[in-house]
Amino acid sequence: MVWSMEIQRAPVLLTSDPQLRDAVLAAAAAAGTTAMTVSDPEQIPHLQTLDQPLVIGIDRVRHIAHHTLPPSSLTCLVGTEADRDDLCAWSAPLGASVVVLPDGVRWLTSLLAGDRAEGAGRVIGVIGGHGGAGASTLAVSLAQCADGSAALVDLDERGGGLDLLLGAEREQGWRWPDLASSSGYIDDLAEFLPSARGVPVLSMARAEDGPGDPSPDAVAAVLRSLAREHALVIVDLGRSLSAGARQGLRHCHARIVVTGGCVRQVAATERLIAEVSDRAGVVVRRAAEGASAQAVADTLGLPLWGEIPDESRLVAATERGEPLGDITRRWQQSCGRVLAQVTA
Repeated sequence: MVWSMEIQRAPVLLTSDPQLRDAVLAAAAAAGTTAMTVSDPEQIPHLQTLDQPLVIGIDRVRHIAHHTLPPSSLTCLVGTEADRDDLCAWSAPLGASVVVLPDGVRWLTSLLAGDRAEGAGRVIGVIGGHGGAGASTLAVSLAQCADGSAALVDLDERGGGLDLLLGAEREQGWRWPDLASSSGYIDDLAEFLPSARGVPVLSMARAEDGPGDPSPDAVAAVLRSLAREHALVIVDLGRSLSAGARQGLRHCHARIVVTGGCVRQVAATERLIAEVSDRAGVVVRRAAEGASAQAVADTLGLPLWGEIPDESRLVAATERGEPLGDITRRWQQSCGRVLAQVTA
């Protein structure tokens, strides 16, 4: 098969099932595009760096399982209601979203429409390898360092709300309970969110405000919307990795693992690595005791993306739910270097 420039920009559908093929092609037509259909992964050149949506039929999933796939925000598995269990079982190993047809056709249409067009923002996840690592503090600080080009998304169901760290808990605007049933395409989301210091934030609910964990469909819709509007979307994933957070994890172009350098902290972080190691790097919080940052990175088998100072005042403020206020110069410079490394 000769892949012309037009075909190279089209969504790719991998299936031999005529019913799935017809359903996906109909969704592509509704999106104003076409999909190139193949039945063998070997027919797709440069699969690992594919820069357009890849839709994998459940009938061909075993044929592609040993391949390295493109970023998960471009990849989805499709099947019918009868295939739901198999789709969910393959979703995590492949790092792909799931679309159950016909109910998920709206979301599929938005994917095929090219919502992640050229120039769309990058999604960066932040996760603490252990309690008190300072992941939420780092996530807020990275968003603030982006000079107005970033949005902040809270997926830590046990964190109490990132709006507290920004001092925006009294600001009017949407929180996750307002978007609990969202899916597909959400337009101009940022203008409805509370903002502090130029950073729009979608915060988790507190117990009295409504349900905690947003649905995977809502997370996908929100991240795609914010990535269209911002150069960066910083996501605080939370250590519990709820269903919504796992969806967020799949959409991340980069995953920052934050850890201290003492033996117990590194050991705790090692247990997390298996779930997040793809497209991940480590940021080490410096302390008087503990291994060097490079030694920690080598132990974890991750690239070192930076060091941050052990600013106990900032971490303590985070634990108390206090706004960060003015960030120290040393902390701000360290966060700026981390951001430059991750987005390079």
